[in-house]
Amino acid sequence: MIENTLNLLKMKGMIDRADIGSCNIILARKTTVQVFDRHRRYMVKIFGKNESTSEFDFQREAHELLQRYVAEPLLRVTEGPYTYCIYRYLSHSTLSFNDLVSNGNKKICTDLMRYFDSMDKNALIRDHSFNSPENIQAINAAVCRIAPELRLENAVCERIAELLSSLPAVKQHGDFTFNNLSKGGEGLIIFDWEDFGRVNYPGYDLATLIFSSFKFDFQEIKYFFEGKIDCNLGKIMRHFNNIYNINSYDFFTLFRYYLYVFLYMKIKYNYGEYIKDRVLDLLRQMRS
Repeated sequence: MIENTLNLLKMKGMIDRADIGSCNIILARKTTVQVFDRHRRYMVKIFGKNESTSEFDFQREAHELLQRYVAEPLLRVTEGPYTYCIYRYLSHSTLSFNDLVSNGNKKICTDLMRYFDSMDKNALIRDHSFNSPENIQAINAAVCRIAPELRLENAVCERIAELLSSLPAVKQHGDFTFNNLSKGGEGLIIFDWEDFGRVNYPGYDLATLIFSSFKFDFQEIKYFFEGKIDCNLGKIMRHFNNIYNINSYDFFTLFRYYLYVFLYMKIKYNYGEYIKDRVLDLLRQMRS
């Protein structure tokens, strides 16, 4: 498979020369091959014949809106049983938890504010079909099928619907967890766009970033919303609240619901059990 990838890139004139030694192979849910020659760098994701390559289309759309944060999709080619999605490689380093849960990295903090500003500027026409009470109840019911004790009260659902009806529909990354962010030469880089646009709730990405940065730790998240932890995430949340003219209490109401949406997405798209269990544990602690 690796040799096929190199031959494909050479055939397309994208590299001068390469060999297996010049590749860095990452095995995850799908195979990713990073190819480096003397002048150019590519990231190639390899999909089997029964795997969806919709991520390539989502990332292309995201790149058009948010170029500075997104690796450019270049080419999608099917050869035999595999489809090769080729992206321009962005050199990057790992983000640390301290970049977000302390006041250390002002550059990343500023970039995240700019990211949410950019998303707001690309708000969709005010179509609230996804934000309707019926949809909220459907997500509530889906979660309750696996955890009946977590059913949201009608009054809470009504307040969520009221809040969402006052907000525009804004396409979200959809899996804006700490692990999908990195630092590049020009600042923030965002990876894994396979869920882009599946959720159109403003603040969903921010909520995802908050609970993943605090490692799903209920006590830490509680202290954060009580204002007891002074950190970059707090600045980003206040910036977001100013964009949409909502207060911290209302954002916490949405935060709780967005956990339900996150869990619903993981169930619907068949993510691993580990992440579902972490979210369920957090929801149960928030309810107790």
